[in-house]
Amino acid sequence: MSWETLSGFSTFPKARRKEVARRLGRLVTGRDPDNLLSLDEVRERLGAFEQWYVGLRSIPVSQIVGSVDRSTDFDREFLPKRMNMEPRWRRVEQVFETEAFPAIIAFKVGDAYFVEDGHHRVAIARQRKTEFIDADITEVKTPVPISADIDVAGIIHKGMRQWFMKKSGLDLVRPRAAIDPSRPHAYTEFLDIIRAYGFELMLERQKVLEPAVVAANWYDHLYLPALGLIHERGLPSIFPRATDADLYLRVHSQHRELIAVGASHTVDDAVASTESGEAKKLTAKARLAAEDVKGILRPDHPDGQ
Repeated sequence: MSWETLSGFSTFPKARRKEVARRLGRLVTGRDPDNLLSLDEVRERLGAFEQWYVGLRSIPVSQIVGSVDRSTDFDREFLPKRMNMEPRWRRVEQVFETEAFPAIIAFKVGDAYFVEDGHHRVAIARQRKTEFIDADITEVKTPVPISADIDVAGIIHKGMRQWFMKKSGLDLVRPRAAIDPSRPHAYTEFLDIIRAYGFELMLERQKVLEPAVVAANWYDHLYLPALGLIHERGLPSIFPRATDADLYLRVHSQHRELIAVGASHTVDDAVASTESGEAKKLTAKARLAAEDVKGILRPDHPDGQ
């Protein structure tokens, strides 16, 4: 038995110190608050189809990452955010000092769990390094599955993707379309691109087309071939942090610039222009770096000894 399990010992002071230290660290680095996920926010951004009662299950404590109505009381690791939570915390510890906690009540969304009743039990279980806890589970089905490691930014991203797929019509004709820009608001750029393409396509065919038809044509005959050229030219190695969707937007922007100056403006031209433009930047950087090295190595330079 460790000293932390001795009668009368409370895990609250240590947990509170951890939370304060984490909060100060976020203030220094400028990172966003690390609150528990809110089930209401998940439902609002992703939508919820149906829910059904699953029953009593033993679930991993590490996958409990959200709350139904107390998302601001604890941080993402269920550390307490207020000192006035200590009396309740200590009472729960004393009542269940030597026995297992009764089942919490939780909702399951994908691989993540959201607590409705039993927040203190989960928080104490985490401090005691308990791996599993019993839970009375209701499962909620959303259009987009989520994992237990998702954060608010990830939910926003998935929500924007769902919005884009529905607005564009791709959800009906290409539901598995791999379009994942690193910036969630880039989905609005993609929607504008598809709508502009649809306008030109309808002028060409002299008839009104359904959004889903336009989206399928754009995805099959413009987006996928462009990605093929992007990979053929090796752009992913030039922009290692960019997704395929990011690279497509770069090429599309270059394509518009070529049109504006009256230059040759096929998609292949735009890809080549993007590649050469970045190569010139890299060459310029290399030249500047070489000049810096030469300067340092000059005999009269203080560091060139």
